[in-house]
Amino acid sequence: MPTFHELTFRRGALTSARFAPDPRSAIYSASWEGNPQAVFISSPNSTESRDLGLVQTQVLAVSSGGQMAVLRRFRVADNAFTYVGTVAQLSIGADAPRDLLDNVEDADWNPEGNALAVVHTVGGKSRLEYPISKVLYETAGWISNLRFSAKGDRLAFVDHPTLGDDGGTISVVDLSGKKTDLTERWASAIGLAWAPSGDEIWFTATATGFSRSLRGVTLSGKSRELLTAPGTLTLHDAGAGGRALISRDALRAGAIGLVPGENKERDLSWQDWTVPTALSEDGKVLLFIEAGEAGGGDYAVFTRETNSTSAVRLGQGSARSLSPDGKWAVVLRQNMSPPDFVLLPTGVGQQRVLPTGKVIPRFGQFFPDSNRLLFDGHEAGHASRIYVMNLDGGQPRAISPEGFNLRGHSLSPDGKRIAAISSDGMALLPSDGGEPQLVRGSQPGDIPLRWEKNGQTLLVGTRGEISCPVSRLDLETGARTPWKTFSPVDVAGVVGASCPLISDDEEHYVFGYTRNLSDLFLVEHLK
Repeated sequence: MPTFHELTFRRGALTSARFAPDPRSAIYSASWEGNPQAVFISSPNSTESRDLGLVQTQVLAVSSGGQMAVLRRFRVADNAFTYVGTVAQLSIGADAPRDLLDNVEDADWNPEGNALAVVHTVGGKSRLEYPISKVLYETAGWISNLRFSAKGDRLAFVDHPTLGDDGGTISVVDLSGKKTDLTERWASAIGLAWAPSGDEIWFTATATGFSRSLRGVTLSGKSRELLTAPGTLTLHDAGAGGRALISRDALRAGAIGLVPGENKERDLSWQDWTVPTALSEDGKVLLFIEAGEAGGGDYAVFTRETNSTSAVRLGQGSARSLSPDGKWAVVLRQNMSPPDFVLLPTGVGQQRVLPTGKVIPRFGQFFPDSNRLLFDGHEAGHASRIYVMNLDGGQPRAISPEGFNLRGHSLSPDGKRIAAISSDGMALLPSDGGEPQLVRGSQPGDIPLRWEKNGQTLLVGTRGEISCPVSRLDLETGARTPWKTFSPVDVAGVVGASCPLISDDEEHYVFGYTRNLSDLFLVEHLK
């Protein structure tokens, strides 16, 4: 039977862990007690871990020769589950990392330890590159848990088709770029490593909710279950003799808001994974998703009056937007093949499917007249673009070049301008199509939250690990003025704070957060 030896004992979130060259020790990154993420090394003879002095750093890979690949100067990635920043190299115990490449989400050393494979974000796509700059695979979704085989002839990874969703398939690609999917889509798939035998890939995934268990799949696609336990398991690394580094994660997502008629924030969470997605203009109705165990593998869509203790279940999928007239919610059905949009009535009415033709949609927002939809998506082989579609029929019409997408509240009050997102920051473009113009003063990671009534100022935020700072951005001068910062009071284990949904009067709001309280274990005798 597998045996468990606990390696960490502090309160907070562990983000990654790898075996050290000394296989009795683990090198891991974690944010304990709400402090910034840092890198530690465990001791085989003690319950204490040593801080390696790398603040705001995440470990990505450790070579057999003691070289670390780490992520620095990072922010929460657009997928909302990982980070994007600068990959750097250093020896264990060295003083300063050497920067190698920007806009990286993941990396792994080849077996010789002299070159890196990376997940590199370029032009709105995630690219798997090895060596750096040679593209083996790219996707408009996102890639996690990149790992080299012991022979160095293949790379395994989790292929996530949809931003903002951790569902995905276990896949491999060889060095010529031939990609193979080994499993069907899992509702949650995070954590992967090659088995010690080299002929199987171990991973942690679940078909519903977040109760991930440890599974294995061969290169021929034969799968099995290795280890299950109450709660969520995340595989970080595997080593000789059936050894593995596995964290037990207590995952929760919640919502906090200041609502009409009240003068202090309160918790608006409903079940175990509440994701707020839209707030009515008067701040009285909240649209949200339940994406955990309670929501099921297809997720559940709810509305609730913000001053009420009850919620109404509308249907399944990932809610995107609430119509200005309050009658409809646009919802992405991410488990359909291909994913599509539906309209769910908030009151009396029937569900309506919104065909988007060859475009695979992601995020959507109603125009002020409630009769048209603004959304982003991509066609096969292309990066994300922005589209407009009439709700009473007709094909979507592209209004932006590739590499642009939507977040937050993009449309101006009159519906004539769009604050779109690119890798360089926000850009403005006409809603009937035109050349995007980069917004002065905008920064990568900015999310438009609300246009002010004058049409010349935007409230913009940047999703962070424990907070979302919001500023006023003057669209003419580029001047930024701090407005408010949104964060839970207890930040221990908080790994993401979403930016707020803001009411028309700018007095009321709702924001979300994700908390992960982790314990890392050395598991032995896995077979």
